[in-house]
Formats: sequence, structure tokens, C-alpha cells
Amino acid sequence: MVVSLDYYRVFHCVAEAKSISLAAQRLYLSQPAVTRTIRKLEREIGCPLFVRTPRGVTLTAEGEKLAAHVLNAMNQLDTGEMLVRKLAVYGSGSLSIGTTENALAPFLLPRLKSFCAEYPGAHIHVTGGSTDDLLAMIRSGGIELALVMEPIGDTSGLDITPLRRYQDIFVAGEAFAQLRGEVLSAQDLTRFPLVGLERGTSSRRHISAWFEAQGALFEPQYSVRTSMTVLPFARHGLGIGTASLDVLDATDAGGLFEIALSSPVPPRSLCLARSDSARRSALCQKFIERLL
Repeated sequence: MVVSLDYYRVFHCVAEAKSISLAAQRLYLSQPAVTRTIRKLEREIGCPLFVRTPRGVTLTAEGEKLAAHVLNAMNQLDTGEMLVRKLAVYGSGSLSIGTTENALAPFLLPRLKSFCAEYPGAHIHVTGGSTDDLLAMIRSGGIELALVMEPIGDTSGLDITPLRRYQDIFVAGEAFAQLRGEVLSAQDLTRFPLVGLERGTSSRRHISAWFEAQGALFEPQYSVRTSMTVLPFARHGLGIGTASLDVLDATDAGGLFEIALSSPVPPRSLCLARSDSARRSALCQKFIERLL
């Protein structure tokens, strides 16, 4: 745009007021300043835009055509300004969040509920996945942030903040009622059918490391895709399953009991992950503040 936008704002105000003096009052400018601006605009465009009358000014034919376009442009600017203000103040934009199942029910959903109550116009898109998958989505720009579980491998390009500690446990159904009150080691667990997450997940790596630290090998008879799938297997007596204590508390654990361990699985952290370079929207920043 060659002509200053301020010239068009003055032109728009004069066209609406049909008076240099009234436009000057509305713009908090002096009459000579408004007159100079209109003359500069006419020189830039190359034709007169107003004709003076005893009662003020009227638009020329060229001025009428320009005024129609300027009015549309001013309305667009006002709409854009209101939208941005709304995004910053009321959070009526969109937010893409990734989460592991361990974080969904016990951590994300309660905070999402209170956040959406405060920002009811916000559009939230939640994607589930493993820690590795979600970190890849952050790097590619598919999601803005994610709730992931340790252990985390490559953290390049990421900002990782621990949020809270999670405790992994083993659970069983009534088919293994004889184990109530018993204290088992990792080696003891290998004598029973086990249910765990598939290879390539942070949960599988964490549990496998615990078994290896005690000289045992974690080879579940049933490998499943999601942590929530483990519980039905255990409930139906197919094996002893791995679970997070927080997830168990946040779901219907009917018919399941916790296996006592001689050496508990080390706790691990739920972490907030986001790009260390991408610019964040106002809505995203407000949600991050809610999580921290």
C-alpha cells in the first residue's frame, strides 16, 4: 500500500461526517491537520475526493467509489481487531493437545473442564498417542503441546517440564485371588501370564527396565496398544496387568486388586512437552499456565 492507512482513516471519517470540523472532533485532530491529510490523499490518488458546500463537504464521483472500498476495508480491520482481542482476552481460538492415556483421565480432563468453563468459546482438539508419537507430532507442527510420560528419549527441539509423579503398579482379577496378601518380586511375576503395552512405548520401556534391574525379563503373553486395554484383560483373568495407580483411581477398577511388590516400580514423571522454538497462541499460553 503506497498511501498511508492513516490517510484512509481520516478520509473515511470525513466521508461519514460530511464535515471537516466534525471529523476533526471525532479524530481528536485540528481542522487544518484534517484538511492537509485530505489534500495529501487527493495528490497521491490524483483526483479530488470532496467538494465543499455551504453545509460541509460532499464526495465527488471518484470519492464515492473510493469510500465504498474504504468502508469495507475499515469494517474488515475492525472485525480482525475484535477477533484478535477476543483471542487474547477470551481465548476463543483453537488449541491442539496431545495426550497419553495415563494422563487423560486423572490429569488432563479435570483441568480441561475448568479451562473450558473459563473460556467457553475455545475449540479444543485432543489427540491420543504414545509418548514417541506425540513428540513427533509436536516437531512436525501437528499439535501445539502434549502430556507425555517418562522415559523420554530424544528431546532435541523440545521444551520438557515435569508436572507430577506417577506410580506404575501391577493389578490382577479374581482369577488370581490366591495372590492377595502375597509379596512378589519381578522374578515371581514371570511365572504368571502378563499383560503389557506393546514395544516402542515409554511404559513398556519403563517396566522392562524394572524387570531387567532385578535380573528378570518382561515378556508379556498379551501385548496391547493402549494402557486402558490392559485393565479388561486383567479383569477377565487373562493375566496380571501393568497400570498406573492414578489411572486405576480415575477409572472403574471393579474386580481388580493391586499386587504387592517386594521392590516397587520406580515412579516416573508426567511431563508437558512443547516446541522450544514455535510461537504460541495466547490460548495455548493460557492453557500452559493452567497446567504448571
